[in-house]
Amino acid sequence: EAQSVNLVGLRRQGKSSLLRYIRERSEIFFRPEQRPLMVSIDLQAQQYHSPAGVTEGIRREIARQLGEALWSREDNDDPFAVEEGLESLRGQGYRLILLLDEFERVGVKLQQFQDWGDDCRSKASEGLYALVIATRRPIHEVYQSLNLTSPFGNIFSMTVLGSLEREEWQDPVRSGFGSSVGSRELDWIEEVAGGSPFYVQMAASLLWQHGDLETTEREMRQQAKPRFTELWNHLDPPERSALRSVVGYPGVLAAEMWILKKLDLYGLVKNSRQTIFSRLFAELIREDRS
Repeated sequence: EAQSVNLVGLRRQGKSSLLRYIRERSEIFFRPEQRPLMVSIDLQAQQYHSPAGVTEGIRREIARQLGEALWSREDNDDPFAVEEGLESLRGQGYRLILLLDEFERVGVKLQQFQDWGDDCRSKASEGLYALVIATRRPIHEVYQSLNLTSPFGNIFSMTVLGSLEREEWQDPVRSGFGSSVGSRELDWIEEVAGGSPFYVQMAASLLWQHGDLETTEREMRQQAKPRFTELWNHLDPPERSALRSVVGYPGVLAAEMWILKKLDLYGLVKNSRQTIFSRLFAELIREDRS
């Protein structure tokens, strides 16, 4: 049976890129005889701000890939027609995979999506589709923040996106630069990006553009700061306190190990949880007085 997955990662940790990678390279994740049919929904997009909009998006994408609609647009609000259409798809041997990005947006339209999660769980449990849901926090925490109990129960396995190991990002950077990048430049990328895919890409791009480290460092500091500020503001108070303790912020108690383990999992600390992943992010933490 297809397994539903909760893909967890902080902002700019590569969740959307990974969902796109899965959609565009199905041959890596599935055997041809499994006949995967993947539908990607970005819940930030205006057309998906209601359950009916999500259903219409699913209907249209199935019709586009199969060349036929399994139910009409007028039947989007008819649960029997939608379920019969999905059963027909399964009967043809297809495995429907729904890739849902920016899932937190359901909280903005909570009244409209109140019962939607229960319906999703029911259809996933019946094998009508599998879900790959991208969230910044584990999905049960997303619902807790809304003062709700997650309707999905234990149907998900969870994959957390943290930082890449040095050899994982270093090889493609070397491949892109050729002989023009040396150990000094690679060490600098590790210092400022710490294996975070987004910041590795930013650092490498700026280095390619400017060539010398002094100019690149100045540009990296300027461009990364608003992103680091956004990341800092999305952390909860215990996480911010733990990161302050790592940088030696005055008057902050030593962080508890369970918080450091979580921050390590998210890719925010490294070197046995003794340092912040980016020297520039560490500077921002030291300067913060909020």
